[in-house]
Formats: sequence, C-alpha cells, structure tokens
Amino acid sequence: MLIGSENYRESITAEGCLSRHRAVLMLLERLYGSPQGLAGERVYLAEALSGFARRLQQWLPDVVLSEYLEGATESFSDGVRHEDLCALSFADAAFDLVITNELFEHVHSLDAALGEIARVLKPGGRMICTFPFAYGQHEQIRKAVRHPDDGRVELLAELELHGDPIRPQQGSMVYQVSGWSILDQARTLGFTWACMHAIASWKHGVLGGEIPVIFVMEAER
Repeated sequence: MLIGSENYRESITAEGCLSRHRAVLMLLERLYGSPQGLAGERVYLAEALSGFARRLQQWLPDVVLSEYLEGATESFSDGVRHEDLCALSFADAAFDLVITNELFEHVHSLDAALGEIARVLKPGGRMICTFPFAYGQHEQIRKAVRHPDDGRVELLAELELHGDPIRPQQGSMVYQVSGWSILDQARTLGFTWACMHAIASWKHGVLGGEIPVIFVMEAER
C-alpha cells in the first residue's frame, strides 16, 4: 500500500485502487454481500483503464466498461469502448447497476448525464457514484458552461483540470462541483430516491481529504 499525498481520498493506493474506490467496494459489499454477489446482474462501469476497472472485471467478467474518447466516430477504439455519459448508446432498462467514479464534475450537462443513467437502468436498478462534493453547501459550484447552440465553452471561474487517463497531457476540465442539491436533481430526473453515504475505515484504508469520510452517492431507479 502506498500513500501518495496528504489527501487520503485520492491516495492510499493498493492494487491500483484508491481510498475512494475502496469506499465504493465497501458499499457494494453492504448492498450485495460482496462484489461477487453481483454475478448475474447487468453492470456498467463508466471507466475502463483504471485499477478499479481491472479489479471489477476480475470479479465480473461480463461487466461493461467504457471511456469517453473525445472526437471518436466509432463505438470502439483500440479495444476500448467509447461512451458519452450525456448520450449513452445503450437501450432503455439495460442495466441493474451503473457505477461512475469522478465523472460528474466533467460532464457538460449533469442533467443529461443523470437522465441517461436513469434511462439505461432497469426499474429498481441502482446508480453508485463518487465525485468531488461541496458537502458544506446545497447548491453546486459552477466552473464552466458549454453553450448548446455552438458548443462554445465559457469559463465562470478559474480553469480547473483533473487527471485524464486518455489525455494525461491535457487533463479533463471541471464544469461543476455538486452540492447536496444533486440528490433533488437525481429525483427529478428519473430516480425514485437518492442518498449520500459517508464511509470511512482505518482498517480498509478508506479515508477522506479535508474530512475523514468519503461520500458515495446511491440512487435507485
């Protein structure tokens, strides 16, 4: 196990998984008994190149993985499936579980992304996700907006970039940091309920950054 920084949420790496990844795994264990308890469920993970993706694929060989391949004209590139979270290619009610890690801050329309995830979930299906969370406020923090008429991106605050496995030299722009309003947002976009779990475990190396917990959102279709 390696500790890469004082922000334990984004470090404490073991077998390619970060502290926040293990928080998701702990929630899966609570809900399904173990990740292997998802066998027989149709699962979509909106990442393909991370240690977490490799770990989940070991347990669930049929899990559907993808990355956002900007400018892609085909469904696959070099064996990696391309999906835009704001316009998924899957049929309605295709999955029992959708997992996203650190993606909601990067989508140009969080409404579209939440609506699409709700659409591809079966009734009673779950969404589990992590994202940078403004836990001290209700409203989201807007960083940038993309105008739908011409695709122009307007910065509303200082440009913020996060690491991107597809474009490591370029990074991925942050459009928003969600506050507690994301729970109401999910409920208005197709989910019957939504909640936020605060998860921490010294034993399992699940620790936060500014606060000791890691927030993981769960919502049901």
